[in-house]
Amino acid sequence: MFSRQTRELLCCPWLQFNALKHHLATIRAFVSLYQRASCDQLRTLLLPLGTSQMDMYTGRLSLDEIGAEVGGHLRAKALLDKTSFNKWMGEQGHFATITLSDDSRWVLRLGETEPFVHLHPGRYSPHSIRAKANPLRTAITSLIIARQQNRSIDLALVNHLRTTCLQLSPVKLLTPAGEIDRMIELVTTNGEAT
Repeated sequence: MFSRQTRELLCCPWLQFNALKHHLATIRAFVSLYQRASCDQLRTLLLPLGTSQMDMYTGRLSLDEIGAEVGGHLRAKALLDKTSFNKWMGEQGHFATITLSDDSRWVLRLGETEPFVHLHPGRYSPHSIRAKANPLRTAITSLIIARQQNRSIDLALVNHLRTTCLQLSPVKLLTPAGEIDRMIELVTTNGEAT
């Protein structure tokens, strides 16, 4: 399920979208689906998150709805082939922003590999937040392993997982205002992030 969704949407084989990095509902589904994953499996599965900041869509649109709406924008401009899209990207300054039905803004650019259209949420778009990859990776892994061990998430567990499982440095503390706690709250709370 996730290996394909991290590269392209099923509805649109020309569209590259890292759903595990940019789509909150997909992240929540990942946590539910991989409840039995080992640390080694999680480390590998979470590599597509990268190591920097990202924009994450928190709105109500599903992957298929996003793909259909983006496809509608491109179809209306006759941009569903690589040659036309590449020419248009050059005219747009190598990226373009489109708005979907929920007023979220999405950035299109030419993908470095196939599929040729790379898509991600616009920075500071409605229904999106900025997130850091390592706190998100830590939150996902902590949620899954804590459920496996039937325990709460605390500093000892987080640091054990960061150092042994994720090969990251330990953190000094967990605070409600901190990035790791913020990501845990986001992934476990129903509804859209504010």
